[in-house]
Amino acid sequence: MQSIYIGSIIFFSGMIVSRFIARAALVKLTDGEKRTLIDGMSLVRTIQIVPVIVLFCILVVFMKLFAGRTALVAGIFIALVSAYYIAYNIFVYRRLTAMKMPPHYRRMHVVSVVVNAVGIIIFLTFIIIDPVLHLMPHP
Repeated sequence: MQSIYIGSIIFFSGMIVSRFIARAALVKLTDGEKRTLIDGMSLVRTIQIVPVIVLFCILVVFMKLFAGRTALVAGIFIALVSAYYIAYNIFVYRRLTAMKMPPHYRRMHVVSVVVNAVGIIIFLTFIIIDPVLHLMPHP
């Protein structure tokens, strides 16, 4: 149970640090660059809900198809979500490059995404892998 708390703290810390990094990068943009960013990413943010809904539907279907095989379903779902996360962030980076956002902003965006991803990976390690492999000492 202790690993869930540690993983959660690291996960939320990663999210918070990631937001601060993204905010610091945004503050350095000019008003024109901010407008370009908002205009160029508004449709992307709206459309990004579609793959999330699809992933949720896949999860529901897999839970029914592979009832009783929770580890298999969790593994497949984590792999699909990871693939989506990577593909989405590659797409966003390319979009930022196409919009000619300043290199410092793109760098900070990547750092923000990496910090967030590390928090997610550590969280998953603590709540999924640790109970199976017993990496942390358990009382």
